[in-house]
Amino acid sequence: ILFMGYATEEKGIFVYLDSLRQLGPYRNNIILKFASVIKKKRIKQQILKLRDTFKDVIIYDGYTHQDFPTIMEGVNLGIVPPLWEDNLPQVAIEMIANGIPVITSMHGGAKELNSDPNYRFNDAEDLSRKITNIYTDRDLLSRYWKSSARLTTMDEHVKALLNIYNQ
Repeated sequence: ILFMGYATEEKGIFVYLDSLRQLGPYRNNIILKFASVIKKKRIKQQILKLRDTFKDVIIYDGYTHQDFPTIMEGVNLGIVPPLWEDNLPQVAIEMIANGIPVITSMHGGAKELNSDPNYRFNDAEDLSRKITNIYTDRDLLSRYWKSSARLTTMDEHVKALLNIYNQ
């Protein structure tokens, strides 16, 4: 499971961490990845404590686009849990563009990238339940692509713009 971006309260880090603590016996089989500069000591301590109950916890202290292949290697699921109306879900777009299904909070634009209720959550308990459902029913991962929004390629975007300008 991958969390990318700012590890801050408004970006939902505490909701995500709470949901992870609620996961049942599956925790010891799950590898967590955090690609984030973690500035607050309290958050870093909570993430490091997860090593006691999860298979592994990997922290990438910041990243660039060149790091994406390494960070996203082996990731089956992304989490984008903002608590505010984020209007450009760049992290969710990056994960989807790299073939990673994403569970999003009901806040902000990321929820618009899929219509499957299995990949949207309201609170930590709901997120924990969604992660558990995906863990126990791996077919949900492949079904994600049937209900997610397809990202437009640059070629498609240019063609659409040319059609508008050529009218």
